Amino acid sequence: MYNEIMRWISLSIWLASWVTITIVTAIRMKRFRDNTAAKYFLFACISCILSNIYWFVHTIMRPDSRIPFAANEIAENAIFLLLASCLIKLFNGKPPRTSVVINASVFAAANTALWIAWTGEYIKDIMCGACFGYFLCITAGAVDNTELLSKRQKAFFFVSTWSVIALQSITLFTRSHLKDIADTVCYFLMAAVIIVWFAVTRAEIRRQNADKSTAAAMMLFAWCDIVMYLSAEPMYFGAMLCSAAGIVLVLMSLLITEDEK
Repeated sequence: MYNEIMRWISLSIWLASWVTITIVTAIRMKRFRDNTAAKYFLFACISCILSNIYWFVHTIMRPDSRIPFAANEIAENAIFLLLASCLIKLFNGKPPRTSVVINASVFAAANTALWIAWTGEYIKDIMCGACFGYFLCITAGAVDNTELLSKRQKAFFFVSTWSVIALQSITLFTRSHLKDIADTVCYFLMAAVIIVWFAVTRAEIRRQNADKSTAAAMMLFAWCDIVMYLSAEPMYFGAMLCSAAGIVLVLMSLLITEDEK
């Protein structure tokens, strides 16, 4: 019963957030630095709304069954590709460094392997992993190109994120009390990374730094999605709410861009 209540509250807030952001983006389209980037972001918002409407309907009609590979998965993949296109346009197509691409690609592949291990849905997870991996590479490149993070912050994120992968792997192959310990530590680490990315994003927004805040907000959103995919209920719903807050910060950072110009 508790999970059901949390599911509906989270879904409602998530959908309401995207609808609001879509309306604000459409109204304030001219305030974006690049009109094409604004359109990419708007289309990403619309794709998310359509995906969530499908999820709403499926949850009402078949609350006890997993969502099959369907239109909502295509829309979800489109979100990642459109947000990546938005970033590319905003940063004038500046390519990420090879080392950044390799690290982000391997990390996305590791996540995809974990999704497949849990669900057994090869085609669905590989397609999503490929699209998300592309988005992660572009976002990581934006973070790197803007020199957003200090060396200490880079070390924290690198160690924390890869520790999450290691701990998640332990929970898959261990059935003793070690599994519960790994699971608990993993959730704490994932939450810590969310909190730090929130702090970094808010700091750059307060400084009115358009490029750095955009890169930080996109990475926050990407990490919240990772946490969603790696979490069970009810933690999944907490990550969903953080993701909704993250996309709000994305919009706020995108609107700074035109103010600075």
